[in-house]
Amino acid sequence: MARNIRTGWVATLGLSALLISGIGLKPAQAQDYWRQDRRGTYQDFRDLRQDARRLDALQARRDFFRRCGDWRRAEEMDRQIWRLRRDMARDRRDLHQDFRQARRDRDHDRDRDHGGYWRGRD
Repeated sequence: MARNIRTGWVATLGLSALLISGIGLKPAQAQDYWRQDRRGTYQDFRDLRQDARRLDALQARRDFFRRCGDWRRAEEMDRQIWRLRRDMARDRRDLHQDFRQARRDRDHDRDRDHGGYWRGRD
């Protein structure tokens, strides 16, 4: 009988330790969420840099076609450059919007955690 009581206590302690460890992992999951969010931001910056390199290459090709007198291809390059610049501007605008939203979230969390103490202070 003493053995059954001991086994019951061990099972109870084991189950409680399992539940507590699950609760302890929640902050780690939250940190991973923010890390994933940052990875997306880094990827967006990498894409913008790649688009800038592509823009330089397109401008060089356009200048080459102009020097050669191939106006039709130079005009096509102008259209591609215009589309790429438009896409880059949209991507920059999205990045700025993401940063503004992250700042608002951070400020909201800070105000909530400190009872409004930090409101208006930066």
